[in-house]
Amino acid sequence: MDIKLKSKIRIIAYALTILALFSFGFRTTDFLANKASYYLKGSYFNTREFADELEDFIYLFEQFYMGPGESYVQNVPVETNEEFVAEIYDEETDEEYTYTTEVTEEYNIVTDRQRFEYEQSYINYYIKDRKGNIYTNLENYEDFDSIQQSSFFVCTFPYHTKGNDVFTSINRFFITKDLTGFIAIPKSDKKHSLIVENMYDYQDEMTNYLILLGTGITALISSIVLGYYYLKKYASECSEILQPLKKIYSRYPIDLRICVLLLNLLFINTHYTYIEYYPYYYLDISDFAVYTVALTVLIIQIIFLLPVFKSLQHIKTEWEKSFIVNVKKSLEGSFLFKSGVIKILLILGIVSFLGIGTGIALGELGMSDILALFPFGLIISVCVLIYIFSKVAYFNRLLKYSEDILAGNANGQIIRSKKGLLGKLAENLDRLKEGIDTSQKVQVKSERLKTELITNVSHDLRTPLTSIINYTELLKDKQLSEEEREKYIEIIDKKSKRLKVLIDDLFEVSKMASGNIELSKEKVDIVQLLKQALAEYDEKIQAANLDFKITFDSPHIFAWVDGRKMWRVFDNIISNIVKYTLENTRVYITITERDYSVVITFKNISKYELPENIDELLERFKRGDESRSTEGSGLGLAIAKSIVDSHEGRFDIETDGDLFKTIVEVTK
Repeated sequence: MDIKLKSKIRIIAYALTILALFSFGFRTTDFLANKASYYLKGSYFNTREFADELEDFIYLFEQFYMGPGESYVQNVPVETNEEFVAEIYDEETDEEYTYTTEVTEEYNIVTDRQRFEYEQSYINYYIKDRKGNIYTNLENYEDFDSIQQSSFFVCTFPYHTKGNDVFTSINRFFITKDLTGFIAIPKSDKKHSLIVENMYDYQDEMTNYLILLGTGITALISSIVLGYYYLKKYASECSEILQPLKKIYSRYPIDLRICVLLLNLLFINTHYTYIEYYPYYYLDISDFAVYTVALTVLIIQIIFLLPVFKSLQHIKTEWEKSFIVNVKKSLEGSFLFKSGVIKILLILGIVSFLGIGTGIALGELGMSDILALFPFGLIISVCVLIYIFSKVAYFNRLLKYSEDILAGNANGQIIRSKKGLLGKLAENLDRLKEGIDTSQKVQVKSERLKTELITNVSHDLRTPLTSIINYTELLKDKQLSEEEREKYIEIIDKKSKRLKVLIDDLFEVSKMASGNIELSKEKVDIVQLLKQALAEYDEKIQAANLDFKITFDSPHIFAWVDGRKMWRVFDNIISNIVKYTLENTRVYITITERDYSVVITFKNISKYELPENIDELLERFKRGDESRSTEGSGLGLAIAKSIVDSHEGRFDIETDGDLFKTIVEVTK
C-alpha cells in the first residue's frame, strides 16, 4: 500500500512540475508575444514612444514659431520666468481669481516655452518653409553627411509613409504646412539627454526580452514534450488518480460546469490584465502559484468536459440533466396542481410586503435603503423560489405517481434524488409499486399455471381413462377369446393402477401446496435411506445401463427428518433420473455433511434438450416437451420440493448444457 501511495505521490509531483513549467512558459510567451510589436522594432527610434516625443517637439515648434501667439511669447524674457510667474500668482491673489483662466493660459505658455527651450538642447532640427524662412538650432546645417555621422538618428521630411509608420503625423504636418527639413538626435558627450537614455534602456530591455522570450518558448516546448511523454507513460495512473474528482465533478449539471469553466477563464484573464501593468516577469511566487493553480484547474475541467461533447446524443443527454432544464421542469411540475403553488406564491408575497411595510413603519428603512437592498433581496428571493418550486414540483410528481399507481399506469420508478421526507415518501411509493407489480406477476403466473394444470391434468388423466373405457367396450364382445380377454383385463388393471397413482399424487401435491402436511421427524440415516431407494430401482437401472457412483463423508450420516417423506423425495428423484438420463452414462450422487445440515447432490446427463427456464420443471405437471412420451405424472419434482420445503430445507436444480444437477439440503 505504501509503495502504491508513493507511486501516486511521485506521479502527482511530476504532473505539478510539468504544469508549473507549462504555466511559466505559456504565461511568459503569451505576455511577451503581445509586447513583440514594441520590442522587435529593432531600434528605439522606431517606437511609438519616441514618435510621441518628436510629435510633442513639433507641437511646441508650431506653437512658438508658426502660431498666432508667437509675438507675445517671444517678448517674454526666459530669464525672468520665475519673477513673472510670481507676479501672476500675486495678481491672482489680489484680484481674488478674477482672471483665473487667462492667468492659467499664460502660465501654460511660459512652462511650454521652458520645455521647448530644453528640448532644443538635445533635438537638432532644420526646417524650411515655402517662403524660404529657415528654423534651426544648428550652426552648420548644410553639411548633412557630417550631421548624419554625429547623430544617433536623422530623418528627413516629408517622405512617402506606409500605413504603420510611426512618423505619419509628423510627416503630414510637414506636408500640410509646406515644410521641408530634417530632425536629428545628436551624439553628445556634454549633454546626456532623456531620449538617449531611453535608447540605451530600450536596448537593454530588448536584450532581456529576447532572453526571457527564448526561455519562455523553451519552457513551453519542454513542458509539451514532457507532458506528452508523461501522459503516454502514466495515462492509466492519471485516470485512476483523477477518477474520484471526476465522479464528484460529473454530479453537477453541465451548464454549471461550463459556468465554472468560464469563471475560471475570466479569473485568468483578470489576473493577466492585472500584471499587464507590471514588467514581464511574475510579481512574486504567490502570483505564479495562483496563475498555475488556475491554469491547472482549467486544464482538468477541459479534460473532464471534452468527453461530454463527443457526440450530439451525449450532449442532449447531459443537457436534459442541466440546471436550466431542471429549473424549467420544476416550474412546469409546480403547476401540475395549481392550487398549491398559488398558495405558496400568495404566502411569499404577503410575507415580503409585511417585511417591507414593517421596516418602513418602524422608520428603519427609507426608500434609498429599499433600493439598495432590492438587488440582494431579488437574488435571495429567486434562489428561494427556485428551491421551493423544485420541492413543489417533486411533491406534485409524487402525487401524480401515486395516482398512476392507483390507476395501474405507472411505468418504471420515480427518481429518488431528494433527501428528507419527500425522498422517504418516494421510496415508499416505489416499494408499494414493486409490491403491486410482484403481486400482479404472481397472479398472472398463477393463472397461467392454473390453465396449464387443467390442461395437463386433463391430458394425463384422460390417457389411462380412455384406455380403460376402450378396453372395457372390447370386453363386452362375446366373441373374444379367453386369451384376449385376459390380455385386455391386464391392460385395464395396469391403466387403473396408473390412474390411481396420478390421482394420489395430485391429492398429495394439493395437500402439500395448502400446507396441510404432517411430519413425523426422527433421526434418520440418510446414507442407508438412499441405498434403500436405489435398491427399489435396481432392475430399471440395469435395464437403462446406468452406472451410479455414490460418495459420502461417512458410512452413517444422520439428519432430523421424516423418514417416509424423505424416502419419497429420493424415490421421485431417482425415478426421474432413470427415466430421463442418457443410456450408458454415469450418475453421480454425493452426500456431504456440514456443521448444521446434510447436502445430497445428484448429477446426470439428460437424454432430452432441457428448457431455458429450468425452474419451471419444479411446477406441477411440468415436463420437457420431448419427454412427454415417457411415463410420468410431471409431479415428481414438485412433490419432492414440497416435502423438502416442509422440512425447512433447500431443493434446487441447476443445468450446465445437458448436465442436470439436483441439490437437496436438510437440517441435521
